[in-house]
Parts: sequence; C-alpha cells; structure tokens
Amino acid sequence: MDGQNPPAAQETLATTAEQLYVKGYAEGYAKGYAEGLTETQASLLTYMLAGEFGALDNNTRRRVAHATREQIWLWASKLAQGAKTLDDILAS
Repeated sequence: MDGQNPPAAQETLATTAEQLYVKGYAEGYAKGYAEGLTETQASLLTYMLAGEFGALDNNTRRRVAHATREQIWLWASKLAQGAKTLDDILAS
C-alpha cells in the first residue's frame, strides 16, 4: 500500500490505466494500419499509372501520395475502366 490509497482504489486505478493503455494502443494500431494501407494503395496506383502513361512528374506523384483512400479508389477505378489520359483519371 502506498499510504495514500487503499488497495481497492489502487486496483481500480491500475485497471483504469490498463484500459486506457489498451484503448490507446488499439486506436494507434488501427490508425497506423489504415495509413499504411493507404500508402500501399497509393504506391500501387503510382506504379500502375506510370505503366500506363509513362514516367509521372513530381506533382502527380505527390498528388497520388497525399490522396485519400477514397480518391485512390476513384482514380484506380477510372484507370481500370479504360480512361485514356492521366487528366481524365485525376480530374476529380
């Protein structure tokens, strides 16, 4: 006993701290996983666009790298549906 809190209170504090730690860990893991997935999708889209249209300029690479997951899905869908130009794909 630490002299300030009875054992039951110490146990409650420890349990609360553990719960907060687990919650924070889970939230951090989920956020990191989602960010990693988006980065991977952006990298794949960049590769596919370069394969279809040739070397991409830095602005296009940066735009794809900083795109949301929704933008990446939209652009990948346009590419898969046969968009003829890079401007057709990125015009959203």
